[in-house]
Amino acid sequence: MDRSHLTAGWNNNLRRLWGHDSVLFSDGDLHKRQTRFVDLLHKVFVSEIEKWQQREEPTEVHSELTEAISGVIFTYMWGPDCPQMVSDKLLDAFGTYSAAVQGIIPVVHAMFCYGKGMEAKRAIDGIVSAEVDRRELDRETSGIRTDAMLALINAHWEGEITRAELVANCRALVFSSVDTTAAALTIAVHFVLKHPKILAKVKEESTRVLGECAWQTPVGSGRVTPAKLKELVYTEATKREALRIQVPATLSTRLVKKDMPITVDGKTFVLPEGANVYNTLY
Repeated sequence: MDRSHLTAGWNNNLRRLWGHDSVLFSDGDLHKRQTRFVDLLHKVFVSEIEKWQQREEPTEVHSELTEAISGVIFTYMWGPDCPQMVSDKLLDAFGTYSAAVQGIIPVVHAMFCYGKGMEAKRAIDGIVSAEVDRRELDRETSGIRTDAMLALINAHWEGEITRAELVANCRALVFSSVDTTAAALTIAVHFVLKHPKILAKVKEESTRVLGECAWQTPVGSGRVTPAKLKELVYTEATKREALRIQVPATLSTRLVKKDMPITVDGKTFVLPEGANVYNTLY
C-alpha cells in the first residue's frame, strides 16, 4: 500500500495523549522510519509463540483473568527479569491512562479525564525510561533479543529510532496489547452468552477435549496445553466470528489525502479524498 496517500487522523486530543512519537499516530517520514522496527518486533513475537507451541507441560491458568493477561504481556514485552515493583507501578498507571484514552471520543468525558491521562502518561514514560536505563547498563545481556523491549533498545542503539520513539512505542505496545486482549475476550463472552446453543457447543467441546476439569476452578486444573488448545476448533471459530462482528479497538485513524485505489481479492476499491480510515488493531 502506498502510504504517501495517508496522513494522521482527526483526533488530535487522542494523538497528544497517546504520543506523537508512537507509530500509531506518527505521520510522514517519521511514520515511514518507525515502521522499520515492526519487523524486529514481529520476529520476537513469532519466536516466542513458536516456543510456547512446543511446550508439553500444562499452562498455568490464573484465577484472575486480568492478572493473567498482564503477566503474559509484560513477560514478553519486558522480559522475565522485569522487577515486580516495576510491573505493579505500570499496572497502576495504565489503569488511569486506559480510562483517559477510552473516554477521549465523548467530548465531555475527554475534558474531564484528559489531565489525569496526561499525568499517567508522564508517570509511565518515567518508569519506561528508568527500565531502559537499567537495560543499557548491561549491553552484553541486552544484545540477546529475547523480548520486545530489547529489540527496540537495539534499534535505538543502531540509530533506527530515537529515545523518545523508543519510550513512546514501549508504552503503546503494552497499552494496546492489554486493552485489546481484554476487550476481545469481553466481546467473545458477550456474544456467546446471548446464544445459549453456541455456549452449549463450546462447553461440550471444552469438556470433551479438556475433560470434566475444564469447568472446575482453577480452570482446567492445570491440564491446558498448547496441543489441547489446537483441538478446540469450534471455540476458535466462535472467537473469530465475535471479532469479525465487533473489533476490539479502532482508536488509530488515517486521513486519505487524495483518492486512493486499493485491491483486495482481485477487486479494486477507491477510498475517496477526505475519508477517515479506521485501522483494525488485531
